[in-house]
Amino acid sequence: MILAGYPFVPPGPLHRKDFELRDLKTDKHTPIPDSYVTNKIGTRKYIKTDYFEKKQSIEEDLQHIHPQCKILITHTPPWSKYLDLCYANKHIGSKAIRNKIQELKPHLSLHGHVHESPSITGKWYEKIGNTISINVGSDQKNLHAIVGEINNNGMIKKIIHTVYRILPINI
Repeated sequence: MILAGYPFVPPGPLHRKDFELRDLKTDKHTPIPDSYVTNKIGTRKYIKTDYFEKKQSIEEDLQHIHPQCKILITHTPPWSKYLDLCYANKHIGSKAIRNKIQELKPHLSLHGHVHESPSITGKWYEKIGNTISINVGSDQKNLHAIVGEINNNGMIKKIIHTVYRILPINI
């Protein structure tokens, strides 16, 4: 069974740009003033306005994913109805990730990044074609998780969403 992961996200409103890339090859993006990347010890290097244009897009990067991938794990969720809605009431997922899911047709895709989306939409999964795409999200009081079984071919046998209440411990 082949599984693949991908760490980058489309540009957002924060100044740190270490894991951001343009989503689609045709996208144009100018970073907000004072945006930066960091080195291994955290030193900031302020970036120029053409920073994103000099780098590959998420769409271009995803061409390296194995064509027989059965489980795709990406930090950012796909552009979707339920998995990428943020508190600003905007969908901030990746169109390139959605396109890749539609192309590869993995059995399962797992995502994060937009922690609040499941609380806002009331949904922690969405089907994209036959792919089950999941963003369990999180909140301040609970740990959200999925527990599942897949066979050796990456076929899903079962998935259970569970919520663990976070309790303070007095030491």
